[in-house]
Formats: sequence, C-alpha cells, structure tokens
Amino acid sequence: EQLADQLDDISQQLTLTAEELQTVKAEDPRVKNRELETEIKNIQTTYQQAVNSYESVLDLRDGGAKTQNFEAQFSLALTLLAKRNYSSASATLQKLNQDVQTLRNQLASAAAPPVENLKASN
Repeated sequence: EQLADQLDDISQQLTLTAEELQTVKAEDPRVKNRELETEIKNIQTTYQQAVNSYESVLDLRDGGAKTQNFEAQFSLALTLLAKRNYSSASATLQKLNQDVQTLRNQLASAAAPPVENLKASN
C-alpha cells in the first residue's frame, strides 16, 4: 500500500512537470523578445515626446503665458505612461503640442505690429 501511495505521488508530480514543460515549450522566446522590443521602443518614443512637450510648456510659462491647462494635460500624459498606455499618452502629448503651438501662434500674432502701420511708416 505504501508503494501504491508513492506511485500515485510520483504520477501526480510527473503530470505537473509535464504540464509545466508544455507551458515552457509553448512560450516562443522570439515572440517575447519582439514584444519587449516594441515596448522599449514605445517607452523611448513617448518619453522623448514627454520631454519635448514639457520643455515647450516651460518656455511658455517662462514667457508669462498661463500654462495650467497644459500642465494638466502633461500630468495626464505622465499618468498614462505610468500605466503603460503608450498610445493614449502619445495622443495626449500630440494634443498638448498642438495646443501649445496654437497659443504660440496667438501670442506671436498679438505681438506683431499691424500691417497697416508698416505701410504707413514707409
């Protein structure tokens, strides 16, 4: 009877080991490597976008512009990056960059002298 119990235990261990072996065989390291390479590329790309966006917001703030909305957008992008939601973070950063550029254009046109004044002075 003791041998039968030992045989059952060994059979169960063998079954578990065989299942684990099949799981390991099913994992293709090339697929996993590609997934990791894609994730690393996403991290690098969106991190660089975040740095560029932050520098743009800082430039506007240093110029006296109100940047609270931009800072909130940037904070959202960082939150999405922390959650590994790279596509949403990238989209948020693109929207932030568009909004920053729109404000820059508005500030530039407000600072430029009207065209009528230039013609009159000639």
